[in-house]
Amino acid sequence: MTISLDSTNKWIKILPFHYTILTAIQSGTIVTVNEAIDEDTPSSGLLMLGTYSATHNGNEDLSGGYDWATNPENFKFHGYLGGPDTVYLNANCPTFAAVLAHLNARLALAAHDHSQQYEFVEDLTNPNHVLLRGKSGYECTIYSFILDVGSPNALNTLGFAYPEVELGFCDMYYYSSWSGSVFTLKAGTSLSKTYTVGYSCDASYESINVQDIYNLTMEWVDEQEAMDDDVPMQAIGKKPIATGVYTDIIFELMNGWKIKFFNGIYSIIILGTLITDDGSARTVPVDWGGIEFVFQTGTSSTIVTQGSGVTEQDKQDIANLIEAQTGIPIKAKVNPLPSDPASETTATIIRKIQTNKWKIVGNQLIIFDDDGITPYKTFNLSGESTKPYSERIPT
Repeated sequence: MTISLDSTNKWIKILPFHYTILTAIQSGTIVTVNEAIDEDTPSSGLLMLGTYSATHNGNEDLSGGYDWATNPENFKFHGYLGGPDTVYLNANCPTFAAVLAHLNARLALAAHDHSQQYEFVEDLTNPNHVLLRGKSGYECTIYSFILDVGSPNALNTLGFAYPEVELGFCDMYYYSSWSGSVFTLKAGTSLSKTYTVGYSCDASYESINVQDIYNLTMEWVDEQEAMDDDVPMQAIGKKPIATGVYTDIIFELMNGWKIKFFNGIYSIIILGTLITDDGSARTVPVDWGGIEFVFQTGTSSTIVTQGSGVTEQDKQDIANLIEAQTGIPIKAKVNPLPSDPASETTATIIRKIQTNKWKIVGNQLIIFDDDGITPYKTFNLSGESTKPYSERIPT
């Protein structure tokens, strides 16, 4: 996984793995990239092949340069790495070449150095006019950008429309595996066209584990640059309660921190129990595009290891914990009476809760018995009101 911590906005940013295309031929089922694929790249996932860079044309002739030393101006820029960042212009630029050099230098000095992905150049169809674009190798929706007004506003001087969102474009495919420098598309799919050598090829996740996000975030916390920042996350749980038995891990976003995914239109599954310390949203909306989030949380409050050694007292302790944390009234069924062979064991109850069909009806979660029809357990729900899914059906 690759993440970036934005302490200004308190965002834990999930980023794709960036490569560039070597070969991607129409009707083919493989994509070869110019780089060795990073070992942390998901074994299967989403592949984004760039087709067009985000661009924005200025309509002012700057052949005579501009004196920003006498008239300092600025504008807001929000790109792939973050923002909105203020780009300050403050030099005397007597020529058009000096204008471009100053713009690119100041773009690199913004709160996020955007100069790796974006550049100011001359508009070849309209000489002495400024063109802002994504660099070669960053032709993709996720490398789009936003321009917004500064104070005093430099966008008027440059002839840029504002506020303005400029989009790049890419095609998306799912891949099933990779090896060396080659991605293999999922069975039954093929490339719709031939893609340009050197254009972007970005790989990302179909699903992502909260444990991995937490691990990388804690590595950042330990770095010197993060010493003055609020801690973004904590892990609660995995406490031993019996021989080989532990509570689930709950991951909590703290101090206003949120998860932010990269821009685009796609869906992603988030595996693990993720909450916030104030009950607010767990993720930040993307700047352009739209994401369907599927949160798959644990349905049991315990994790039980395989093997023997659990005593009757252990079972009672487990039942007490489950009832206290989830409200599931199972204590009466922990030790079935000999005269009641239909009574259920703790393992049976946990199995049904973990694997059986469930459905959200109104503000209640209903877990069904093995027949998929008879209600087994019912819980009242609270919190976020909008969910993309309301039913779980075993397959």
